[in-house]
Amino acid sequence: MEKVKNILHKIEKFDFIIEFVIAIIFGQAIFNVVYIKKYFDIWNLKDIIISGITIFIIGLIVINNIIHNKEKLEKVFIAISIPLAICYSIFVIITYVPDEQSHIHRAFNIGRGNFIISTEQNLESIPKYFSKIETANNYKELVDLKATVSKEDKEECQYFNAFVTYFPSIYIGPSIGSFIAEIVNMDVISSVYFMRIINVIIYLILGYFTIRWIPFGKLMTMTYLCLPMLIHQGASASADCFINAMALLFIAYNLKLLVKKEKYSKKEKVIYVILALLSTLNKTAYIPLIFLAILLIFRKTEEKNKSDKVFLMITMIVMIAISAVWYLYTSNYQDVRENIVRDNVSASNQIEFIKSNPIAFMGVLKNTFINRTTNYLYQALGQFLGRLSITIDSIIPTIFLGMIMFAAFLEDTKISFSKYQKIFTLLLVAGMILLVELALYLTWTPPGGAMIEGVQGRYFLPFLLLAFLCIVQKGKSLYFKYTIQIYSALIIILNTITLITVAKSFL
Repeated sequence: MEKVKNILHKIEKFDFIIEFVIAIIFGQAIFNVVYIKKYFDIWNLKDIIISGITIFIIGLIVINNIIHNKEKLEKVFIAISIPLAICYSIFVIITYVPDEQSHIHRAFNIGRGNFIISTEQNLESIPKYFSKIETANNYKELVDLKATVSKEDKEECQYFNAFVTYFPSIYIGPSIGSFIAEIVNMDVISSVYFMRIINVIIYLILGYFTIRWIPFGKLMTMTYLCLPMLIHQGASASADCFINAMALLFIAYNLKLLVKKEKYSKKEKVIYVILALLSTLNKTAYIPLIFLAILLIFRKTEEKNKSDKVFLMITMIVMIAISAVWYLYTSNYQDVRENIVRDNVSASNQIEFIKSNPIAFMGVLKNTFINRTTNYLYQALGQFLGRLSITIDSIIPTIFLGMIMFAAFLEDTKISFSKYQKIFTLLLVAGMILLVELALYLTWTPPGGAMIEGVQGRYFLPFLLLAFLCIVQKGKSLYFKYTIQIYSALIIILNTITLITVAKSFL
């Protein structure tokens, strides 16, 4: 009996790796069951058995982690997210995540060493076979593409890719996946799925440390990371996986340092600089995340922390400078997309309009927020997936919103934001919301538009958690014995219903 316990204990150390591999087998098997039944009207007994066995093993691992890791929600997150993320990566047809096609092209070029595209050239070169992968609109067409699209055609085409303005580091996952896929000569469709799997791993790892490091609101953070839209993007080949996960990790690390009473160690400073650099280079609208350092500068400590304050101020200045240099460089790219040229969209013209008509611009902002705030929120929560054309029942994002809000009162914590920290944090969130709106007003909205066009709710996901964390109150909690079990079950059920809706849209 003791030997059995030792074996089980050793297996438990690798349960997430085991779960990950088994989840891939399960995802492929259940996909085969659905595909063969739909298009050949046959129940594939072999894959049904494989699906049953694998989901049973996954269930045991998930239940074991929920029962034994109630105080370590980062492990619960990994356990429940692995099968969900794998299923999203398999059942959402490639290029059906917003802008995934262009992200795949950018990752492919970075994978073959083209890190930065010349602003004079202004075009990105890709093999022609990549243009064919976006033609699949259902599972039958996807499987047919896998059999027909060949890499033997080496002819390349050039086109403008708006994402050449993104810093190469945010493509670390899919570009590595593309590089490996080229070396082992994977077919085109398998290459993209491999890129997705690498992104899933990155999302899970960064999500794990986000929950582990955040000092309060852990249940809220776990629920937030399991939102359909976040997992949907995390399980894609899109740069949004890294952008979202890294921003949330940086937020968590700032809060970790915020509650520390001692001076920061060299290791903590090195980690902070790395995370700050990776976060501020994500997107221009998210640069203000570096101002979380202001909270750290004014934190209360048990000893004088002048060196910490100097370090934080220098880090802020350097990160803003680096981001500004990159922004100025990428602003030299000329956007030649059809709608931009057709509608005569020009950042310089829009800036002139704001300067000469500030009241009119305030009216545009007002109209936008009055008419679209609810839509933004539900988009962020995951009501619209795929290319935002798959509509999920509104009850699912509504329940997720309630779970996130209610989680603030279910955690017995001795730590939360102070009144002034909440005010600063909410102002920071408001500032980033305005920056997102401004960015799309300058680069996407036709001149004279009554509302700002092109803004999607998912653009707010990298920082919206900060606003929710302001709800958390220290010392105020409701006690429910099975809170973690209920939340975990709801996350699994809601995402499963979402996945079924997604799969039906591709049949």
